[in-house]
Amino acid sequence: MSKRVRILLNGYYYYVKCKGQRNNPLFFSKWDREKFCSILDKLIEETDMELYAYCLLVKENHFIFKINKYPLYKFLHRLNTSFALYFNKKYGTVGHVFNGRCELYIVLKESYLANLIKHIHVLPQKEGIVKNYAHYEYSSAIFYGKNETKHISNLKSILEFQKKDAYKKFMGTKDIIFIPKYKDAIGYRESYIKIEKRNERRKAAYHEKREQEKHVKTALLKILKEKKINFDEFIKSKYSKKYKIIKREIFRKLIEMGFKNSQIAKIMGYNKSTVGRIIK
Repeated sequence: MSKRVRILLNGYYYYVKCKGQRNNPLFFSKWDREKFCSILDKLIEETDMELYAYCLLVKENHFIFKINKYPLYKFLHRLNTSFALYFNKKYGTVGHVFNGRCELYIVLKESYLANLIKHIHVLPQKEGIVKNYAHYEYSSAIFYGKNETKHISNLKSILEFQKKDAYKKFMGTKDIIFIPKYKDAIGYRESYIKIEKRNERRKAAYHEKREQEKHVKTALLKILKEKKINFDEFIKSKYSKKYKIIKREIFRKLIEMGFKNSQIAKIMGYNKSTVGRIIK
């Protein structure tokens, strides 16, 4: 599961952190980590989620994902549930493996990604798991440093590190890692407010669209009731000639009521052009 953020937008990067239940270990062996990696890799192949960095510690996991169309909440739920089933079966335990919902932070600017990746990659060294973060095989450090994909093949590189030796030079600097945070975002308050307003407009447009779809359905139900036609049967008659003539009449009536071809198409499961052809 994942902690719901106020802003969830396609095309944006998200920093994700998932912890073990009651701060308990998630991994007891390399096989546990490899199992988790295989589940993650398979899910990336099945969806359009993009992974740009990861690090599996003992009690928590860190990731940088880029969202496209597949919901991040659903992706994380599938990932953690699959691993929890494996974990409980292997160790004879029951209940939650992860500590509630994962922490999610929208990355407001791509310029923050390099520092985020550096922060993630040095964690195993900071926690004393390895002496040198670059040698830790359960993170994307090997991918960026040596262009190798040992446990997860579906990894992508951020643009800043695609130039030759750019990653090594950046990691070699001793600059303090500074990552600005505001609420559930990586970034500053001003940027957050701008994108929050954009998100509110998007949500308002979405809800307005859904309300319009409800009005179309209500109007269609009323027309069908007058004609004593079953709604479900009418909807399923997509490729049937049974309602060919009556369908034209009903669609034209909906257009006269002020509804659009696209709205009718949505209810019927057609594309817009199909509705146009039927009306003619």
